[in-house]
Amino acid sequence: MVIKASSAQEIRRLIAALSSSSLIERESAIARLAIIGARAVDQLTGIAMCGAPAEVRIAGLRALEGIPDARRIEAAARAAEESHPGISAAAIAVLRAHLRSKSRTAAIALDRLATLALDSARPEPVRIAAIEALGDVPTAIIAPLLAELGDDVSPAVRQRAKATGSVPETPSELTSAPLRLEDDPAATRALLRAAQGASLTELHRLLADVRAREESEPAGARRAEWRVARGMIHQALADRGSRIALYDLREALEHSRDPLPVGFLSAVAKIGDGSCLEPLAASYVVARQEKRDWWAHHLADTFRTIATREGLTRRHAVVKRIAGRWPDTVRELLGTHR
Repeated sequence: MVIKASSAQEIRRLIAALSSSSLIERESAIARLAIIGARAVDQLTGIAMCGAPAEVRIAGLRALEGIPDARRIEAAARAAEESHPGISAAAIAVLRAHLRSKSRTAAIALDRLATLALDSARPEPVRIAAIEALGDVPTAIIAPLLAELGDDVSPAVRQRAKATGSVPETPSELTSAPLRLEDDPAATRALLRAAQGASLTELHRLLADVRAREESEPAGARRAEWRVARGMIHQALADRGSRIALYDLREALEHSRDPLPVGFLSAVAKIGDGSCLEPLAASYVVARQEKRDWWAHHLADTFRTIATREGLTRRHAVVKRIAGRWPDTVRELLGTHR
């Protein structure tokens, strides 16, 4: 695939950001690389298989998880064999995404996940993650594997295999780990990634809990980590088409002078309406003043996405209101959008 010079430059910048000390910058780079998609796969697979620090490789694998491209299967299969549990878990998530593919990569993913699940030399969390991933496969296909795991020496593995075998195959009846607030923000984020079948009620309840924890923390890295978790919940709600927490999204945009985790903007882009344009424009103005170009770029993209979807032009009241405050900003944000 031919990559334009401008795209190649952006991908290199984002790849470099995967090793940033800023959690927000790393999360933003992961999300942006996933959006760029196939053009970034070669660089990301290189990161996943190289000798980079574990956190950088994990970040690269997380970006690959969101890109439906067969080229990622080899990197994920190799990384899944790593002794580092974090790398293995991130690779398993990529393999899990391949299980839904109709290509031959689904068979490769199934084989690698089954191998990991059966390998008693592997750490329990890795084996359990592999079994959970196999839960996406019809029970009739993995029944022999689950039966074998039912006699495993590890009680945790036996329990997980039993639970996987008892999950109904009707999508509406799928269950997930119960959502609960963990003491550590990283643990809460891991729980969110695993609980894809959580109900909207559970997600909304957890959102309130996470926001309370975030606000109870003094300004600093830990508060920022709780905010990333809140952004993940917003993204999960938006992926389900729920607008139940749109008010919280708008409020976050209105009151935060610092860049928000990318989950917030992803959610706003999916479910936002005209009421989100003014806080987006205000944040854009601050970002430009503070020369945070990457953040301004994300805000502008989100603004245009909503304006296009809602059919909002310079003739609409909300856009006129923004133009009254920031005439140049409206021209920058709307561009050729009428």
